[in-house]
Amino acid sequence: MTGALLYDPVVAPVHVRAWIDLDDGHRVAYVDPRRFGTAHLLHGTPSRDAYLDQRLGAEPMTPEFTVDYLRTLARGVRAPIKAFVLDQRRIAGVGNIYADEALHRARIHPLRPAGRISTAQLAALRDAIEDALRAGIEAKGATIDDFRHVDGAAGSFQDRFLVHRREGEPCPTCATVVKKLVVAGRGTYVCEHCQPRPRRRRL
Repeated sequence: MTGALLYDPVVAPVHVRAWIDLDDGHRVAYVDPRRFGTAHLLHGTPSRDAYLDQRLGAEPMTPEFTVDYLRTLARGVRAPIKAFVLDQRRIAGVGNIYADEALHRARIHPLRPAGRISTAQLAALRDAIEDALRAGIEAKGATIDDFRHVDGAAGSFQDRFLVHRREGEPCPTCATVVKKLVVAGRGTYVCEHCQPRPRRRRL
């Protein structure tokens, strides 16, 4: 997802959709060139919490984001695990880049049905999601088009991608050529040696 929140930008950026004036005199600019985002005004913490609870699943790096949580949600789900990971109602805050990077770290093919992921694989996926997000935070995000960190700096996570946007390049783990697929309508990058493609079930 493109767009950014910029804290006290020195120069007013283009594509500002909203200014947020803080009580301490600082300002935050909401920049959204592609108009994908929305803004909602909520009055008070209870209203905020109720709004988010209705729309978002557990956040990685919180006590609620457990293997049991993932196993309960994935049970019986036929959708590909990539779609499952991207569903904000199940897991909050994982975008397309981080889903690809996490699935590679966990050695899970993005087309594998979520309900057929073993408990051990779900444990690996949970850790991999958190690892990918931490790496992205440390690198201040990935600046591919126009994303910027809150301080306006460009991110560098794109320089550390394992598979995302690396179609035709060797996998850094095994040197197999990285492929690009479309899963759940999203461009998806995978090493099919590290992440074996699921076998089709016989009818």
